[in-house]
Amino acid sequence: MTQIFVGIIVVAIIIYATAFFLQKRNEKKFETFRNQVEVIFNSEVEEQLRLTKDLGLTGESLKTFSALESDFKEVKNAKLPKITIQIDEAYEANAKYQFLSNRQLTAEIEVKLISINKTLEGIKKALVSLKKSDESNHQAVDSLEKKYQDLRKTLLSKNFSYGPSIDKLEDKLTGLEDDFDRFSTLTSAGDHDTAEKVLGNLREDTASLEKILEEIPPLYKSLKNEFPDQLAELQSGYMKLIDENYNFPIADEIPKQIDELQTGVDKALAELETLEVATTSVEVNDIANQIDYLYDVMEKELTAKDKLEKQETSYRKFIDHAEKQSQMLLVELDRLGQNYELDHNELEDAQKLGREIATINSQYDIDKAAIESGDAIYSEVEDRVEQNSKSLENIELEQQKINHSIQDLRSDEKKASATIQRFDIELHQIKRQVEQVNLPGLPNDYLDFFYVVSDEIEAVEVAIGKLKINIEKITKQIIDIEADLEKLQDKTHDLIDSASLSESLLQYANRFRNSNEEIAIAFGKAQQLFNNDFNYAASLETIATALDKVEPGSYKKIEKQYYDNIDDDFEIE
Repeated sequence: MTQIFVGIIVVAIIIYATAFFLQKRNEKKFETFRNQVEVIFNSEVEEQLRLTKDLGLTGESLKTFSALESDFKEVKNAKLPKITIQIDEAYEANAKYQFLSNRQLTAEIEVKLISINKTLEGIKKALVSLKKSDESNHQAVDSLEKKYQDLRKTLLSKNFSYGPSIDKLEDKLTGLEDDFDRFSTLTSAGDHDTAEKVLGNLREDTASLEKILEEIPPLYKSLKNEFPDQLAELQSGYMKLIDENYNFPIADEIPKQIDELQTGVDKALAELETLEVATTSVEVNDIANQIDYLYDVMEKELTAKDKLEKQETSYRKFIDHAEKQSQMLLVELDRLGQNYELDHNELEDAQKLGREIATINSQYDIDKAAIESGDAIYSEVEDRVEQNSKSLENIELEQQKINHSIQDLRSDEKKASATIQRFDIELHQIKRQVEQVNLPGLPNDYLDFFYVVSDEIEAVEVAIGKLKINIEKITKQIIDIEADLEKLQDKTHDLIDSASLSESLLQYANRFRNSNEEIAIAFGKAQQLFNNDFNYAASLETIATALDKVEPGSYKKIEKQYYDNIDDDFEIE
């Protein structure tokens, strides 16, 4: 029973402590609410409203201010008192431990205070904006007033720089000044919202006027002074050049283009008068480009004539030199063609080059006659001279290639003759080498190859002895003969070595013939191959194989002695 009683007391204490804690926490929150209400009630917004009201606003600005003032009064006179009552109710509910209803009141108060603070912040920002509008508009009045005074001075002091556009410019400035007066009036009256709308258009139109005031003078200067002087200079220059026998690719078009450009100048001046500055700028640019083009056309002819006069002598000499070289080359080809076959169209190529030179020479005569008669267009003649000079350079290079290719014909012929003589001597030396060995006969394949080489040498000797030779073909044949002759020399060495070694081995094997049947059989076969078949390599292999079986290493020993003493008399130890 005592434990139950104690438990009840403990629970009661906990409940009381919790209620006490919640009550104190709520009291602190309510005190915070009261402080927030006090801050809002004494905020600087009311003072800002008073200062803004002193600006003397009118129109849309006044409507905006009135709405802001009404919002503030509603907060101060209606919303704040209601919140104060709710705070008192919350205190009362808290004192009675009505925590559930107290929570609802607290939430409502928090939401309302947040809303009021947002409203006040909005009012502050709007009041700052109104004040800034007042300040900026008054500054704009001073700035624009000075700017229009400066623009008016510019038009008065430099009206000659604007030509026919001066009247429209003054009208435009007058219109801006009228708009400025309206803006100034609205600003003075405090209708800043309407004034700002006027100011936006005013600034845009002012910037546009300043831009065209800057752009018109150089355009007018070009149209009034520069272009007329240039067109007059072009007209007089053209007539002077025509009198001096200059001709132009567009001769009939130049006077017409000058007239069209003058018409374009008049048209651009009319556009400038109505302040069509962008269109005028395009026209001026086009006229300037066309004038530059006509100057270039005339300058090109003057430059071309000067270059032609300087080049005339050297160009004539260049053609004469090319003709002389062509004639010399053709004569040389004709002379060489009597003794040599020219297989690379040397004569045809040289004749073609000669025809090209003749064409260039003919064009030179035509152009020279046109210059003398006053009918030449110098720039076109100069272009042809430049192109033909390049052609002559290429022709000269081609002539040199042909000349170099034929200059070696005679020396190549001498080299070929000397080489064939050397081959003939080498062939006879090979023949003597074979004869000195005193063999019973020669293999057919060796004889066939020997006669092939001999026939090749003889064929080249016949070709060189002809009245008209093909040196290129002969050179190729000599290369083939040289390879075959080298091969024949190798075959000859192999033949002599095989025969000599076979004889030496047969002589050495003779000592074993009576005592060794295998040697006796091999000896007879080797002699047959040597004396009757003339197959010295097979004879050597037969006897060498048999000897190595009876006396291993005997063949290598005799072979070494043979090669060591190949230039001396060979004796078997």
